[in-house]
Amino acid sequence: MKISYLSLFFAVSGLWISSCSPDTTPEELDIDYGYEYFPLEIGKFLEYRLDSVIYDTTSIGVTRDTNVWFSREEVVDTFRDLSNELNYRIERSQRKSSADPWEIQSVYAAILKDNQAIRIEDNFRFIKMVFPLRLGDIWDGNIFIDDETIITVAGESIEPFKSWSYELDGLDEQIIVNNTPYDSVMTIFQANNQEGPDPNLIELRYSKEEYAKNVGLIRRQMQILDTQCIADCIGQTWEQKAQKGFILNQILIDHN
Repeated sequence: MKISYLSLFFAVSGLWISSCSPDTTPEELDIDYGYEYFPLEIGKFLEYRLDSVIYDTTSIGVTRDTNVWFSREEVVDTFRDLSNELNYRIERSQRKSSADPWEIQSVYAAILKDNQAIRIEDNFRFIKMVFPLRLGDIWDGNIFIDDETIITVAGESIEPFKSWSYELDGLDEQIIVNNTPYDSVMTIFQANNQEGPDPNLIELRYSKEEYAKNVGLIRRQMQILDTQCIADCIGQTWEQKAQKGFILNQILIDHN
């Protein structure tokens, strides 16, 4: 299956989960599940600035195409699917600058089911979160996705989902993002195949998300890069030696 790199990026980017929790027993009432990290209600919106770099190997060498745009995601409705599960309908709009009107680009769905936050877009189903949130928890968020799925970036094929493993790396931390302080932030690594004594030398798969309590996704960093330059590129960073793929950074600039 082939998809565009932008579809991939948005498909694995943040979602909002309902502030109400699933049915619980009396014994579970004192558990802090962490649903407040994902507030969801009709009319809720978040706006982001996105910066991208696309790598392309041409006859004259590797080119790097940079781009900046803005995205707005708004919860607009709910509906029941064929399994009678409650879905939240979220519209994504884009524009190049604040002077341009928002234009709807896509619609996706989010579900809270069996203590899992599930996101469905372009027929891809991601288990974004597992509740209750526990520091150090690891899960297969891409269990419904073939890790050999191919996307096309600048005419080049790349397998973005290799070596993904979701891990809750930070919880209830204080950080500053875009000059805005947040008192309670949680961090999820979806991919990071450069850790350990034997990092992958030809494929970089890195994806990290940060969420603020009662806000939602505030920052996302994603690097999907390939190279065949090894001996001649010793000491170079991935940004220097990459031959194909992309880098995308998403940061919250406004919300309600």
